[in-house]
Amino acid sequence: MPTDYPVSTQRFEDYIRAHAREHELYSETLRAAKAAVDIRLESMNELREQINSERGRYETKDAADMARLRTDERGQRFQERMNIMEQDITAMKGRHEGSRTATIMWIAGVGVFFTLVQILLKFGLPN
Repeated sequence: MPTDYPVSTQRFEDYIRAHAREHELYSETLRAAKAAVDIRLESMNELREQINSERGRYETKDAADMARLRTDERGQRFQERMNIMEQDITAMKGRHEGSRTATIMWIAGVGVFFTLVQILLKFGLPN
């Protein structure tokens, strides 16, 4: 574009236009950065609201510790009762085994007695 201005004046006008364009681009950059920050802040606020709304739903650490302690105590009491029951069962088995052995011995003794009686009856009493 031919103008009648001297070269230095043309350069100055180009500079002013470029400088104005630079400010426009800088403003657009700031607007874009501000929009990005606003989006991030909005998402952070949503996260904060979600955390605040869910805060009451979760169990506190103290409550969880107390529940675990109660569960451990119940487990220990249960284990103690199981040990007592196992000891009782073992003792009963021992008594049962002993009584079974005694019963078998009695039956065997009675069997031998009657066998001897049958032999004596069959062959007679010795004279």
